[in-house]
Amino acid sequence: MEEQHRPAPAPQYSPDGRWWWDGRQWVPVPPSTPSTTPPGKQPLTAKQLIGIIVGIAIAVFAGVTIYQDGQRQDRVGDDLDRILCEDYDSC
Repeated sequence: MEEQHRPAPAPQYSPDGRWWWDGRQWVPVPPSTPSTTPPGKQPLTAKQLIGIIVGIAIAVFAGVTIYQDGQRQDRVGDDLDRILCEDYDSC
């Protein structure tokens, strides 16, 4: 004949949450295990990661735009020098 196993009942905690009943006596609840993450070094959330990625993308886009604008200004300056040299023989 097979033995029937009943699931263990959920532990009964005291109203303050610091004790639990083991079936015979009240036993202090052991302190929670410390986090493996040092204090102040919480892992990044999905929102934080997305924010970082968006920030990097904006910075790269701004850098490329500034670089391209700088090159355009150099070309405009060269063109202006050439025009002045041709028109006014100032070179």
